[in-house]
Amino acid sequence: EVDGPIWQSISNVLKSRELRILEQASSNLKDLKQTLSKKNADSSAAFQSRQIEHVLATIDTVRSLADLVVLSSPKKLEKISKIIQRLRSM
Repeated sequence: EVDGPIWQSISNVLKSRELRILEQASSNLKDLKQTLSKKNADSSAAFQSRQIEHVLATIDTVRSLADLVVLSSPKKLEKISKIIQRLRSM
């Protein structure tokens, strides 16, 4: 079990750095997708746009899982770990 003050420090780092990185990546990908849609209407741009959508969906999933971890108490981390392990096995 993780100690309360240690968990508070870890969750603060996750909130301030890791979640910000995910948000920045999401924002940059959305900008890229918008630029692609303005420049080209060919099949290559459509394919790239679909790929960006897949990556955005993955980032949203990771952000949701990270939020879940950050907002959890140390006692709930074992349950969250089991959920993540199940997702990995899919």
